[in-house]
Amino acid sequence: MRNKWTKVENRPFNNNYWNNNRFHNNPAWRWQAGWNRYPGNWCWRPYVWTTMGTWFAWSWPQPYPYDDGTNVVYRDNYVYVNDQQYASADQYYQQADTIAESIPQDADPPKIEWMPLGVFAICEQNAADTGLLIQLAVSINGIIAGTFYNDIADSGRPLQGMVDQKTQRAAWKFADDKNTDVVMKTGIYNFTKEESTALVHYGEEKTETWLIVRMPAPDAETTTK
Repeated sequence: MRNKWTKVENRPFNNNYWNNNRFHNNPAWRWQAGWNRYPGNWCWRPYVWTTMGTWFAWSWPQPYPYDDGTNVVYRDNYVYVNDQQYASADQYYQQADTIAESIPQDADPPKIEWMPLGVFAICEQNAADTGLLIQLAVSINGIIAGTFYNDIADSGRPLQGMVDQKTQRAAWKFADDKNTDVVMKTGIYNFTKEESTALVHYGEEKTETWLIVRMPAPDAETTTK
């Protein structure tokens, strides 16, 4: 999966991908409506912490590490961060859901500038390649937008969420009013890594740890202009 799109001109998320009318006439895709103005391989660009840390309207002196499944673990219906009890499992889900839902009501999609976080293959830990991708970008005020893409079905669903300024947690959900209890959460710093983890919450009752693996940016000579 990781090398599949390197030399394929018809890859998802180049600027031609965003020319589809569904991105211009559907409120669920309102954040992505103008993304065809960016360069062809814009969505695939990787970023380092020094760039990300200065992008936002606020500043962070250093990243907070969230390694879900390692330093963020579930035990006896509580969540522990760095071996310290942090919240109950229900509370941790509600925190993630609150972050994802905290998009400013006065946000004006056409006026927002975006920084791509990249394109990532995602799958449950120890699972085979699922053919699932997420593509995400972030605004200077911490709004997250992107696409949940099924490579096998060649179909996408819109994503939206927020970065929490205090904790550096990033949480996002589907923006099409389906599966509304599903929330995905990781640390914003993890998007600068080649491989990291995230939590996928299926409501309050079930949480899984998933892998996030960065997909390489396309070769310049095959990028659609």
